[in-house]
Formats: sequence, C-alpha cells, structure tokens
Amino acid sequence: MNDVLVTESGGYSLKVGIPELDLTSFEERVREGRAALGEGDAEAAGMLLNKALELFNGSVLENVPHGSVIEAQARRIEQLRLAVTEQCYELNLRMGRHHEVIGALSEIVETNPFHENFHALLMRALHQSGQRAEALRIYHVLRCRLNEELGLDPSPEVMALRQSILEPSAG
Repeated sequence: MNDVLVTESGGYSLKVGIPELDLTSFEERVREGRAALGEGDAEAAGMLLNKALELFNGSVLENVPHGSVIEAQARRIEQLRLAVTEQCYELNLRMGRHHEVIGALSEIVETNPFHENFHALLMRALHQSGQRAEALRIYHVLRCRLNEELGLDPSPEVMALRQSILEPSAG
C-alpha cells in the first residue's frame, strides 16, 4: 500500500493495479453475476450483483471535477448501476422476496421518478404482497407524472401490468 501514492517530479502519481479499482471490481462482479444467471443460478447471481452494487457509495464520481469525458463516463457507469439494480430487484421478485424489497423500491422510485421499470417492479412487489390498491396507486402516480411533466403515457408493458393487477384472477 505504501507504493500507491508516489512522489514524482512536479507532483504525485497514483499507482493502482487493475484489481484495486472499484469500477474494475464492479464490472467483474456484474459479469460473474450475469454468467451465474445465464447458468440458472439465480441465488449466486443475486449475491454477486448485490456485491457489485455495494461498491457504490453516493453518486458516480461525485467528488471528481467533471469535464465532458468524465461526465460521459459517469453517465455510462450510472446507467450500468441502474441496470444492475433493476436486475437485482427482478431476481428478488422471482425468488419470492416481494415483501423484502418494497421499502427499498419505494425509495428508488422517489429518486428516479420517471424510471418506469422501477415503478413496475414496485407495482409487482406490492401486488404479490397482497397490496393491490397500493400497486394501482403507484401506477396512477407514474401515469400522472409522465403525462403532466412530459406529455407521455406509460409504456405498453407498464399499462399491461396495470391491467393484470386489475384482473381478479391475476396473481
């Protein structure tokens, strides 16, 4: 560890190997998690993807001055983080952990008010937990927000989910 920060002429140099970078570790765990999912091991996939997400603390590159190159990289990493987060919650729902994810998904929906897939995951978790009315309320909030602020309707997938929740035989 003593050789990580090295004094050089004109300043300092940070010497880190590839495994020491959080981004490298994150991407490796994501690859491993997705490979486990491809092999049908949802439990291992969920564990690896959650370990990848644990590497994040706050926003991507939040303490780094941003230029256009860094901003583009930060957006790419943040989009990957959101995709992995979505995949983790999808796995949790598949494994019947709908009660466990409602609180966290509610928070995610608050911080990502236009992200339809997170709303759909929350709707599914609520519905599977027997909270049909609350699932429909989440749909209504999303529909109103999209319509009022963007002039859009929810995606066909989200509308179909709403319809399945409305059907008495839906489970």
